[in-house]
Amino acid sequence: MSDIIYYGTLTLDQIEREVILSTLKRCRGNKTKTAQILNVAIRTIDNKVERYEQEDKIRAEATEMQRLKDEEYLKRARGIRPEIVNPVTVTKVIVPDQVTDLRAKKRG
Repeated sequence: MSDIIYYGTLTLDQIEREVILSTLKRCRGNKTKTAQILNVAIRTIDNKVERYEQEDKIRAEATEMQRLKDEEYLKRARGIRPEIVNPVTVTKVIVPDQVTDLRAKKRG
């Protein structure tokens, strides 16, 4: 009875992830040893770990995007103008009439 671990309300995928990652950690990152302990193919461990890394990356990006949206919302709510991400500095504006004038000056 002491081998039974209560995981609460986790899904089967979440439990599988926890078991694989904790075993991998206990084996100090050795995927071959982890696969042997869990009695699965090493390719299964590779695929699962790769999927977990992709999921973590997507989750981190989504969290960062939400943080930026929240930050922008708070700035607007406080009356702070949003920052311009890529400001463009205009040094001189040339209108079409001036272009012909410049060409005439270069020739003359």
